[in-house]
Amino acid sequence: MTNAVLHITNEQMISNPPLLLKPEDRDRLIIPAKNEQTSIGGTLAYCALKGFTPKQIIVMVNGSNDKTFDVAENTGLATVYRQEAILAERPDLLRRLKDEYGVVDARLHGKGTAMFAACLILEATETPPDARVFFLDADIDNIAEVDPIGRNIFGWLMANGNGTRIVKLASQNRHNEGILGFLGIPGNPYRGIGALQWPLCGQVSLRWDDLRQMRLSTGYAVEMAMLMDLWERYASPGAFCEVEIHGELRDRPDSDRVMTVMFRNIMAFMARLITDDPVRRLTELDPSEMLKINTSVEAAMWTPVDEPNQGNALESHRLDAILPSVAELKL
Repeated sequence: MTNAVLHITNEQMISNPPLLLKPEDRDRLIIPAKNEQTSIGGTLAYCALKGFTPKQIIVMVNGSNDKTFDVAENTGLATVYRQEAILAERPDLLRRLKDEYGVVDARLHGKGTAMFAACLILEATETPPDARVFFLDADIDNIAEVDPIGRNIFGWLMANGNGTRIVKLASQNRHNEGILGFLGIPGNPYRGIGALQWPLCGQVSLRWDDLRQMRLSTGYAVEMAMLMDLWERYASPGAFCEVEIHGELRDRPDSDRVMTVMFRNIMAFMARLITDDPVRRLTELDPSEMLKINTSVEAAMWTPVDEPNQGNALESHRLDAILPSVAELKL
């Protein structure tokens, strides 16, 4: 264990007796998906083999211009939604996000917004507080080999109730130097997160009671926002559990331009909180502070770029906004 991180090696996983690594009935799975028509079917087939029922799986399609929605729905293995439709059905919520928190409609794009929309559904369906919510990327080519759900469940078993709040996967083959270097800056209050080998991994699970209280970001910074929230509330030994992947997790490669925008947005998200004196805690911001941050010049310095047929490059270049938690919205 390093600081708050419990590391579980691949050797620990394969050396333990075979276990029935199945989800529990109260568990839920969220798959954000954008332009994943060629991979979503295989991803859902894997989830079904792991024991998730269609009622437990939410596929949240966001900003797609291909047949991701139709392919996912036609499998019959998940409940499929369009992020844009979920938000459009709530004009009252959109008005509150804009007026109270400074999150205008144009900012509601990206992976974080898709995860937020899924959380709105979990909140409306009275998800049990102790349910584990699994997040899974839709574009893992070798998903059966990596077995992200099985490894996440194994992490919970190994943690055995020792205060663990989140389980993530770690790949030795991921380059995290930029983010780890930023976390290592003297005075950064989140330096302890740098003990994670792969902070930005999207294959993650946590309890619904924690997730519903989280202030997520709208886009690329969502995984870091989750870690920042938990670090502020539970920076204790074993709060973070990381399960090693043996070999490589193969997913769709992003262009250098997309990677540059992603890392800039993540670091800008953190910088807007840690550059003030005293440092502002994500969990303690009041709505007026969130409004100021989300409407600042810095937060709006990028403008949306429309590049047809570029896959992930369709992401807006606006910096991520801070979203209120579904708990504080009192829906």
